[in-house]
Amino acid sequence: MMKKIFGSFKKINPRVLPVFIPVTLAYPAVKALLASSNKLTVFSDVLLIISLALIIVGVVLTFARHGDFDITRYVFRRGVDKNAKSFEEYRKDREEQRGESFNYPLFFGLIYFALSLLIAYLFC
Repeated sequence: MMKKIFGSFKKINPRVLPVFIPVTLAYPAVKALLASSNKLTVFSDVLLIISLALIIVGVVLTFARHGDFDITRYVFRRGVDKNAKSFEEYRKDREEQRGESFNYPLFFGLIYFALSLLIAYLFC
């Protein structure tokens, strides 16, 4: 079940993590530093918003990775290219291209959501 949702944990690219984590935590950190009071509350609130946005992006990526948008993309491509191949051939080609990539936005969205709730309940 976890592999179906997140992809393979073996596919985590160690070069992505040092970029993804600071980029996603930059806005909550800056907002907390600029807050005049209740810095931890501000950090927790902004982290919650970032986590919800990441979860939404992660869910859409999960749908796309499972082929839920294949028919839509095929229809648009068919509208441009009248000599396009059949949908079955197109779907087979897309499945070969997709692979089992790791869903970073969903994974970190859930971690940031839990962290935000933990900070809110323990420290605020």
